[in-house]
Amino acid sequence: MEATSTVAGSSAATAGSYIGAGVLREYNKEFGIVVGTRHTAARSFTVNDLQSLTRGGVAMPRELVRGWSPAAPATTGSSGGGGGGGGGGGGGGGSAAYVGSGSDFAIGDLSMEVIGSPLSPGAEAPLAPTLPAGIALTAGRKVSSATMLAKAGSASALAAVAAAGGGGGAAGAAAGARSSPGAAVLPRSASGQSAAAAAAAAAAAAATAGVGDVTSAVGIPMTIAVDPSAPRRTAPSVSTVQASVLREGKLVLAMVGLPARGKTFMARRLRRHLSWMGYKTEIFNVGNYRRSLLGATQPAAFFDPRNTEAEGARREVARVAFGDMLEQLASDAVEIAIFDATNTTRERRKWLADALAEGEARLAVKLQLVFVESVCDDERVIRFNVQETKLKMPDYRDVPEAAAVADFLRRIELYASVYQTLDEEAEGDSVRYIKLIDVGRKLVTHRIHGVLQSRVLFFLSNLNVTPRPIYLTRHGESQFNVQGLIGGDSLLSPRGEAYSLKLGRYINDAYPEGTDLEVWTSTLRRTQQTASSIGRPLMTWKSLDEIDAGVCDGMTYEAIAAKWPEEYAARARNKFTYRYPSGESYQDIVHRIEPVIFELMRAQTPILIVSHQATLRVLYSYLTDKPPETCPDMLVPLHTVIKLTPRAYGCA
Repeated sequence: MEATSTVAGSSAATAGSYIGAGVLREYNKEFGIVVGTRHTAARSFTVNDLQSLTRGGVAMPRELVRGWSPAAPATTGSSGGGGGGGGGGGGGGGSAAYVGSGSDFAIGDLSMEVIGSPLSPGAEAPLAPTLPAGIALTAGRKVSSATMLAKAGSASALAAVAAAGGGGGAAGAAAGARSSPGAAVLPRSASGQSAAAAAAAAAAAAATAGVGDVTSAVGIPMTIAVDPSAPRRTAPSVSTVQASVLREGKLVLAMVGLPARGKTFMARRLRRHLSWMGYKTEIFNVGNYRRSLLGATQPAAFFDPRNTEAEGARREVARVAFGDMLEQLASDAVEIAIFDATNTTRERRKWLADALAEGEARLAVKLQLVFVESVCDDERVIRFNVQETKLKMPDYRDVPEAAAVADFLRRIELYASVYQTLDEEAEGDSVRYIKLIDVGRKLVTHRIHGVLQSRVLFFLSNLNVTPRPIYLTRHGESQFNVQGLIGGDSLLSPRGEAYSLKLGRYINDAYPEGTDLEVWTSTLRRTQQTASSIGRPLMTWKSLDEIDAGVCDGMTYEAIAAKWPEEYAARARNKFTYRYPSGESYQDIVHRIEPVIFELMRAQTPILIVSHQATLRVLYSYLTDKPPETCPDMLVPLHTVIKLTPRAYGCA
């Protein structure tokens, strides 16, 4: 089904299949919106015309409809959007001014639902509004490059539109309905036919179409606003995460590799990222169990595979760690478990797979096992890992460095004497694994599929162990900061401009012209103005924008407390999950900045990020491995530069 419509200020523009079966994808009861696939030709909107936010990973306008221009359908008698040629003439003044109860419309790539009433001043019997709590339907201003295509939900709605548009509109509706029984577009008309006659004609048109009450119309300027005082929910928990776990089962990642190959580094990075993305993730480090049960001062000889007594003790330690892991997986406490051990032999890996299968059947828990192997033969990397991490382990407390290095290298030799790399031919085609060679130089996978496994694979493929500084700073003081207003897109105050100059001198002293440095900002003017004095190209990220304060944007906290005390109190109770009406929560930002995190992981050069308080709170907490729910209380003051250097076991 095709429809043609006229956009204000432009000629007729085609919009493909914008209504029909299968349009609705998800109904959000909180805001009364429906998210679907593309149902009309994409339009461009400026930030002043239509501001957007992200909910559930889908970009949506802040106000469901904002300032739609009067527009009339063109005449194409052969398409469902045509039919206006009989009476409307395809041009001229007036408009079929109605958005029907239960109607749906499309904005660019988005489809949404409006529950409203006729707004036409010519309608004799307007329908009673049936708006859900918190949704108000009011007149709005014009926007020059927008088209609204609405599908009315009843014959009375069709009659109301016809009453406003006149008899020609009704005739055009009938023609359009006959030519394409999926929709009837109501053109504008100046015929002056009575409302009663128009209503009858419209009802006849609907009956002729043979499709009941389905119509489509072009709307008048209008705004749908969200009332923050209405009953609402905080940001949803991780429903998509829970869905993937329920569908695919809980995940066990079993590390594989010789000592000093970065297994624990990868395990910790995985735990941090997966936990921040909403998965309940825990590490079960067999080395820590060994230190707890047997003591931390075991010499290299303890790891000799020919030492049967020590071998039995190490097996028992692994069983204890495995038992704890299985117990946690059987509860709601853990959704992804990382079994951090060497697991260097096929015999050990078979025992792990068999024990997991037995536990899965006994506990009635759906589990999936993926081995993650780190292979590295670069002596420089191995030596660096030994010096950087292993000598700081409790195993070598108070041991001279030379003796500790010699002992640990001997331990590696003993493990290497029995080491068997992952191989589907030797271990069976059903084995799932991800193998990283030389810190990501090469990546080999086998039987990796599904949301959880793919997320792990994508993370590991972007892992980077190169130490490089990351600088975080907020924009300089803005005009809104001076006035105590939140959000907005204001420029810098004089103090903010002074900070911009100081920041430029500081960065250029550390990284003179010709040295590697990337500068990232948000898309908002105050961050770009702050970074402008550095004199480097700016990489702008929408993901780095400040938290969207929704209907509270441009207000002071005092004004919010006075106007919407319940909202103010809800934010105070839990700032992490609290979502501004028509805006965002800190939890939303966590997911929004994931692309930034991956780019940070990939980067080989120093990076300066000029962003905003909420966004930097999330980034700083992530990089320093703080719990997500603590990030809203993180101190990130104005006119301050924070320098972080990610290393194998944290940030310096």
